[in-house]
Amino acid sequence: AQAANAERTEGSQDQGLSTEKAKTSYMIGMDIGRNLEPIKDEVELAVVFQAIEDMVAGRQAKLSDEQAKEIMAVFAESQ
Repeated sequence: AQAANAERTEGSQDQGLSTEKAKTSYMIGMDIGRNLEPIKDEVELAVVFQAIEDMVAGRQAKLSDEQAKEIMAVFAESQ
């Protein structure tokens, strides 16, 4: 009984994450969020989410690879 209570206590943080797929998805979101946190004031999260959705859905990107590289270089220099 004690082990079950410990598991429930530890698992209380993962409310709403009842499947391995949900837990994996949330973990990926945590990783992305941690990587974006230092630049959060310099990006529009809604646009970041749109780009992710576009790429996952196989839609055409709104920027060419060349444009993305140029923007990345300018952004990296500003950091």
